[in-house]
Amino acid sequence: MMAQLTERWWLFVSKWHAQIIWVTVAMTLLSLVTFLKWGSLNSDLGQLIRPDSRLDWYQANERFKRDFPQFQQTALVVISGDDARIIEQTARDLSGVLRTSGSFSSVFAPGVDPYIETHKLYFLGLDQLEEWKKGADYNYPSVLRLADETSLNNLALTIADFVTANPGLPLPISLSSGLDMFQHESPADFSIFYPLVDPDQTSFTELIVVQGIQRLDQPLPNAEIVASLESLIAPFVIAGKVDIALTGEVVLAHEEIGAALSGIEIAGLISLILLALILGIGLRSWPLITIIFVKLLLGTGLTLGLATIIVGSFNTLSMLFVVMFFGLGIDFSVHYILRVMAEGRIDRASLSHAFRDTSPALALCTVTSAIAFLSFVPTSYRGLAELGLISACGMVIALLLTLFFIPSACLYWTQRQQPQNLARFQQGLPKQGYWPTNTMAQGILIGAPLLLALAMAMTFNYSVLSMRDPDSAAMRALVKLQEAGLSTDYSIQVLAENTEEADRLRRLLEQKETVASVTTPRDLVPSGGDAKANVLADLETKYREIEILAPTQLNPSDMQSANQMVKDYVGEMLLGLNQNDAAPLVRLLSVIAHYEQHPSQRVAIEQAWQATLERELERLLTMLGASPPRLESLPSTFKSRLISPHGEHLLTISPRIALTDRTHSDRFVADVRSVRAEAAGRTMVEWGIGQVVVDAFAQAIVTTLLVVLALLFLYFKRLTPVLLVMVPIGLTMIYTLGIAQAMGLSLNMANILMIPLVTGLGVDTGIHLVHRYEHPSTSRAKAATHRAVIISGLTTCGTFFSLSFSPHGGAASIGLLLTLAISTLLIISLSVLPFLLRSLGIPRLRA
Repeated sequence: MMAQLTERWWLFVSKWHAQIIWVTVAMTLLSLVTFLKWGSLNSDLGQLIRPDSRLDWYQANERFKRDFPQFQQTALVVISGDDARIIEQTARDLSGVLRTSGSFSSVFAPGVDPYIETHKLYFLGLDQLEEWKKGADYNYPSVLRLADETSLNNLALTIADFVTANPGLPLPISLSSGLDMFQHESPADFSIFYPLVDPDQTSFTELIVVQGIQRLDQPLPNAEIVASLESLIAPFVIAGKVDIALTGEVVLAHEEIGAALSGIEIAGLISLILLALILGIGLRSWPLITIIFVKLLLGTGLTLGLATIIVGSFNTLSMLFVVMFFGLGIDFSVHYILRVMAEGRIDRASLSHAFRDTSPALALCTVTSAIAFLSFVPTSYRGLAELGLISACGMVIALLLTLFFIPSACLYWTQRQQPQNLARFQQGLPKQGYWPTNTMAQGILIGAPLLLALAMAMTFNYSVLSMRDPDSAAMRALVKLQEAGLSTDYSIQVLAENTEEADRLRRLLEQKETVASVTTPRDLVPSGGDAKANVLADLETKYREIEILAPTQLNPSDMQSANQMVKDYVGEMLLGLNQNDAAPLVRLLSVIAHYEQHPSQRVAIEQAWQATLERELERLLTMLGASPPRLESLPSTFKSRLISPHGEHLLTISPRIALTDRTHSDRFVADVRSVRAEAAGRTMVEWGIGQVVVDAFAQAIVTTLLVVLALLFLYFKRLTPVLLVMVPIGLTMIYTLGIAQAMGLSLNMANILMIPLVTGLGVDTGIHLVHRYEHPSTSRAKAATHRAVIISGLTTCGTFFSLSFSPHGGAASIGLLLTLAISTLLIISLSVLPFLLRSLGIPRLRA
């Protein structure tokens, strides 16, 4: 039946070869039009997995997403520096700019939120508040006097009087910051109260949480959000004082998708160069190489169109099929063309003979490879399921082009020129094929048990962070936040029924080694509110009596006289002071001298100072007059982020160490789940998805093995050849995983596809070798098969090797591990399989 089908197929191709070429080209153009018009990229990374909705972590995360949408698809603006006042003011100004830009759906700056700023004093402990009040009392007389006239002269007289009356004491904050203001020409430096920070703290960080609108129909859906943020934050960066970085789910995803797209471009270019080099050395016929490359372009176009119709859109993983098709789609063509060349000529007879000889094996290889890809489809890993479906379609298209287009193109070519002289090619073919020594095969068989222990120690790292570039700006910012114990996208969230339950869970969680901090709604309602209000009451009364007056306007001559009088007074006060006490007055004289040369600058700063003083006094009075915070009086901006619509309290648990590998993530997840199993957040999702992926690939591997074994048995009709085909695959798995483990590599969310993929591709090599062994043929035909196996293996390695240059960590790991696997498979197949065939004396089929 197969022989009859092959004969009819060849008769059709030989008769209509010209029409086949033009129909194929027309169909490719139609497919490309379909792809360009209706094809799209779904870059939503959250849709790559379809977990079972019954899983507890999935249900908990879905509830979290429903009740707290503010935490989904966010970008974090991280403002850091060594001056608390400057960092706070930058956060305040930048959040205002982000809100008014109109580019974002929400902007939340918790550290400078009006609620937090109003109640800042209540977040101090009672002892800390008493200390801060002493500073406010110490500073009060200076503020009172400065309010009489916001001028440089008044500041100078006030400082001079304080220094002489209080030798050895530091300047109050209002006087020291006022001197800094004039010296640095920066009214923002002025303050009338001491900062509410730990005096030992040297670094300060403020966060702004931003939500934008994703464009999922675009290749980079977060590009507009990230570009807007970058343009708006640029003016606020001050070298040495203010550093601003972007991180968070949106920014990390933007970096990942951008790296994936650029990686495909890089890999595509490198793979084309490697393919041309390998085929040039292996075939030595540029017309035939040209036919193969045309077939690759046609196959890519046809697959893109068919994928658009079947799947509708491409995800960040299924886009890899373009690069994979370059390596995998070339195999069938190489086997067919080399079989033709083994006949010593390219004409109708050689094309016909090669067609009849190779088509059954090629058809079986297509089915086994397609099965390896299709085994992903029933799994919950949607990203690889779509990649599998598209790639399986690509393999079928590659076979049809090999059986239709390749012979048609060769016939069309031979009719228009003299048959190519292949004498040089034949001279390069050994008479008995490529049979390695028995020593190599025996060494591989002996070494397998030694590597088995290493292979079994291979681990699966589900951490997505481990696949990202650790040196990218977003990753560096995220790691710093995690190391500081601050809340990020990788914190874990749990829900408690009420305040008491939240407090109980918090106590248990804070005992865990991996937990840095736990926040609850109660953190926004500090204890001892009434006692703190009593401490602040008399201070508010004093400061509320202050009235700020504008500088007296003087004509130039009077101003000059006033300046000279101040200089004389300050100079007199210097007499008798030690060096430390005299330092502020020396600075004062320098500042006064400077502004004598720049009177317009002095006027501008004095006017701005008055506005700053009024604003600072208003901030202070707001804090002093704030009523004690209550949970029920929390503003909606905080309440909606801390208490669910059902009244449940949200606990956010931050890790003590950066979660950049599986070990750290596992420990953190285990500690949290030991207290509350129903946990949510990105860390929990990645942990849960890791389990889903492992199950998905176990299912894919079992499916691939069962179906491939059944097909092999139907093809060979005996068990021994089937087992022999599978031996190189098993050895390849052992050697690949063992070597990878020795190299410090691990399986991850991307490169785990190596296992079912090598199963499908490894079968192809075994089928060709066993098929050639069992079917009588010339030594040239045997050599052609061996060379085809080598060239196919090298082209596949070249394609996957090109992926290792991708800036996307997942794609690079796919390329690296599959290059190792395919090269190992090639060596084992060409050594161990022939050795076993000869050693076992498998009988050949009769002609």
